[in-house]
Amino acid sequence: MAITPDQKAVLELLLGGQSYAELGDLLGLEEDAVRARARSGLEAIGGSDPDQAVTLSDYLLGQADPIGRADAVRHLRRDPGAHALAASILAELQSISPGADLPDLPPAPSGGRLRAAPATAPPRPPAARPSLADGLRARMRYVLGAGAVILVALVMAVAGVFSGDDEPADDASLDASASSATDDSSLQTDDDSQQERIALEAVGKGDASGEGIVGLTTGDQPYIDIVLSNLEPAPRGQVYVVWFLLDEKRGYPLSPVAPDNQGDYADRFAIPAPAISVAARMRFLNVSLAPIDEVQGAIQDAVDEQELVITKPGRTVLQNSQPLAAGRAGQNAE
Repeated sequence: MAITPDQKAVLELLLGGQSYAELGDLLGLEEDAVRARARSGLEAIGGSDPDQAVTLSDYLLGQADPIGRADAVRHLRRDPGAHALAASILAELQSISPGADLPDLPPAPSGGRLRAAPATAPPRPPAARPSLADGLRARMRYVLGAGAVILVALVMAVAGVFSGDDEPADDASLDASASSATDDSSLQTDDDSQQERIALEAVGKGDASGEGIVGLTTGDQPYIDIVLSNLEPAPRGQVYVVWFLLDEKRGYPLSPVAPDNQGDYADRFAIPAPAISVAARMRFLNVSLAPIDEVQGAIQDAVDEQELVITKPGRTVLQNSQPLAAGRAGQNAE
């Protein structure tokens, strides 16, 4: 069983230092659901459930408490099969996230085998205090990885994977996975002068319409309200995605959206910090329809290449008729 894109993205974020609880907040899922997804990813990597006897998944991912770590170490010292499985999983995790701080396995019990370190691995240098640039790059990698998890989760929710059938997931499932959408109560603003409305018009056939309302919360968090009407149902295997475009082809994918049975959609999204600069330079607010696998591939490529601005797949359905002025949202980037 091959590891899926969303499982790999979850593992990458956990190996990057995020906790189950933090990813749960990010994805709008219960902590146990994140743990289960990580465990299934490790099972796909190793070919066997690492938690059959003891919870090894928490230990391997650096999520175990002191008691859990002690239990895992005792089990690995006694069970050759578990030790071999753990060594196999750790080797694969090292390739997924080369910079991850993975645990060192205890000596293999009789009949097992030691986890061999790469012959060319140099000794670790003393830890250096990260520079501001290092911190910014690390933050960018985190947001890109988080964006991949969010987008893949939403795309799969729209595709019905989370609901276990071929129909779109129900509203509750979409709400649970739409982590980039933020609770209205936390994004209230009383100052309409801080808002800018962007009218969206249908491109090509169809009578769809919509608008985006960009604004700042009372806590100076940039957000955008997306309101869409009369969208045609997305064909099987395709999904609508909202984009901040710098030109006709390149931009930042804010989120997939799933209209209701009447073709309507309305939600509010907090604009992630690194994406504010893209929103400030946005020329087009765009809604496109694209194959799910192309969206997943574009997002995964962006994460692998550490790029925030990517080429938009699919065809445009809604967009503002005239390019927005450069720097139109500059106030939101401050």
